[in-house]
Amino acid sequence: MSKSTKDKTEQIVRGISGRGLRLKLLTQTGNTIPADIIRSVNQVTTNYSQDTIVGRTLAARIIASALGADGTFNGHDPTTWNLGTTALQYARDNSNGNLEESVAYNQMLTRLVRCCSLPLKEATPHIYSLATFLLSRGYQLNFNRLYNDLMYWDSSPHKPQLMWATSFCDVKSFPEK
Repeated sequence: MSKSTKDKTEQIVRGISGRGLRLKLLTQTGNTIPADIIRSVNQVTTNYSQDTIVGRTLAARIIASALGADGTFNGHDPTTWNLGTTALQYARDNSNGNLEESVAYNQMLTRLVRCCSLPLKEATPHIYSLATFLLSRGYQLNFNRLYNDLMYWDSSPHKPQLMWATSFCDVKSFPEK
């Protein structure tokens, strides 16, 4: 594995391990985890509620799907706001003329409605599908933010699904190309 790939992988692992993702889920990505990260993850006390287990598993699956066969990983961008913003960027990049009438916009809107209208346990396949779709098209996600959103998905004060929806629908605040 090249040095830059290893650095990117370690950055993702550090970001997620700092938020309590269990070592077992990290190792599913097929990477060798440095000893200091192993110690850090093993020392973290975690909440084992059903919602957090579902969120952690989903985050690990999305990360694992973004790794190439050779261990390369280019799907993380810490400057990306959330999944709604990335979906809007995809819609903008793939629309000709009127954004809200484009097929790409309606496709992303439908996918986001499926994600945001359900509790995490039921939204999991839709979130996974949207994230992997965007990654397969070359778009990057902020995995630290995604992980955090999944941890607080069903939490009243946070409501990340509302942030995703407003980020996608607030077309005027998104910079033009």
